Amino acid sequence: MDRISLRAENLCLEVAPNAGGIVTAFWTEARTGRIDWFKAASGTDALSAACFPLVPYSNRIRNGRFHFADREIALPLNFADHPHSIHGHGWQAPWQIADQGADRLDLVNRHAADAWPFEYEARQSFRLSVGALEIEVSVRNLSIEKMPAGLGLHPYFPLRANATLGADVDAVWLTDDEVMPTKRVRPPPSWDLATGVEVRDMAIDNGFDSWSGRASIAWPDEGASLEIAADTALRKLVVYAPPGGDFFCVEPVSHMTDAFNRAADGAPNTSMRALAPGETLSARVSFKPIIPPSGMPDSRWGFPS
Repeated sequence: MDRISLRAENLCLEVAPNAGGIVTAFWTEARTGRIDWFKAASGTDALSAACFPLVPYSNRIRNGRFHFADREIALPLNFADHPHSIHGHGWQAPWQIADQGADRLDLVNRHAADAWPFEYEARQSFRLSVGALEIEVSVRNLSIEKMPAGLGLHPYFPLRANATLGADVDAVWLTDDEVMPTKRVRPPPSWDLATGVEVRDMAIDNGFDSWSGRASIAWPDEGASLEIAADTALRKLVVYAPPGGDFFCVEPVSHMTDAFNRAADGAPNTSMRALAPGETLSARVSFKPIIPPSGMPDSRWGFPS
């Protein structure tokens, strides 16, 4: 797996274009040693990555089937024996380098019509500054007809000690045994991101609604935290924390799980987009590490101001 390294002073990023356009590591070279902000990749594919792109849709499409513009679309089931099509195409395709510098990288992936009967171009842009990583992901409809679309990012974070998560959200979707949404409710106390929760207590794989675009992760024992800010195209948030795992995911996404089917059934607030020919959907997410100069534990686990 070929990897490209970017650096801005002591902030470092590693990307593998040919392995799904994935991030394999994002870390700071601190005076006390390396601090990994994403879980470093443990293998050579997206599921063992530090972060991967979600294009041209995020999360699950029930049974890989949906109706759009008077046609039925049947997609391959692309994740082992999982019963649904999941996470789009980008994470399982090679990406090409469009531009590269010491602290920046642009990738492109062009998808020809197949079972997904629309041609599109996806792009990822990685930008490192002295204080933050910014990732932009986009999808442009190259077809002569409208195309359903969505996008997002799927970062993995290390679950160290009493890691905490805070985010400004209004509701969460309960799910069935196949992780498909069933009912929108107020978050229960153990999932109340607005007040901050310890991730180890969550045991969750659910989508949150009406997200402000701001979230914060903290590792108090290490005196470090990470502020996440997403633009207005991403107002859904998926949180995945498997019981007994050594990682968790906080995924900024543009639409709810199974949005294409729900939109076809007339459900409100799915946030599914239908891109006109030539239209582009894009979104940016920034990840800003915070390391207190004193080295003392950082108690600011709440969402950023």
